[in-house]
Amino acid sequence: MERPLRRRLPDTRSAITHKFDVAGHEGYLTVGLYEDQTPGEVFITMAKEGSTIGGLMDTIATLVSVSLQYGVPVESLVRKFEHVRYEPSGMTRNPEIPFAKSLTDYIFRWLAMEFIPGYRTQHAPKRGIHGKEKTSDSEGVSANDGNGHGNSVKPEGASFAYTESEMRHAAQTPGGRLIGTLASELKLAPVPDVLSQVNSQLQADAPACDVCGSITIRSGTCYKCLNCGNSMGCS
Repeated sequence: MERPLRRRLPDTRSAITHKFDVAGHEGYLTVGLYEDQTPGEVFITMAKEGSTIGGLMDTIATLVSVSLQYGVPVESLVRKFEHVRYEPSGMTRNPEIPFAKSLTDYIFRWLAMEFIPGYRTQHAPKRGIHGKEKTSDSEGVSANDGNGHGNSVKPEGASFAYTESEMRHAAQTPGGRLIGTLASELKLAPVPDVLSQVNSQLQADAPACDVCGSITIRSGTCYKCLNCGNSMGCS
């Protein structure tokens, strides 16, 4: 019978240490690496915590280390343990993981962002560096005018752009003809829906649900959670 083979790390190995803070509970996560920079062991040290949480984190770290050394993919561990919910949970200092549903949730989501290609791009909030990249991409919108020349139309001081083909298509509608005539006479570019911009700005600061931790959406003067149905800010 074939037996599983345990791939142990060398006596001298490189490692990554990450400090985390979940709702005021600080700790240190150390990941030992193989020669190919893949994870092979995990150590979790909680700061200023009692024996219960410290012992549970040591147990989780040992189980993960043995699993990795026996060839269990990081993707499988992340799928099982991300979004596990228990206390302590809350806000973190990591802008890529702003809210953690538990210590286990934070640890495995951080491992995924570090060692699973593409996970950070798909799950990190679209702000900061990612938001700048997205804005720079939108600034390069261009259209081919049929003669091999790219042209774009963009009002000064605005973050949106309209290509010539889009403007020609809009001009075919009755309302578009009127707007196009007024715009050409006044030398104005098309303007976006002001209400949509206001709603998008209000949605950007939506808080996390105080019951389940999911991001809420604005409903009138309140915030409503689509995950558990909880309503925040209303009497």
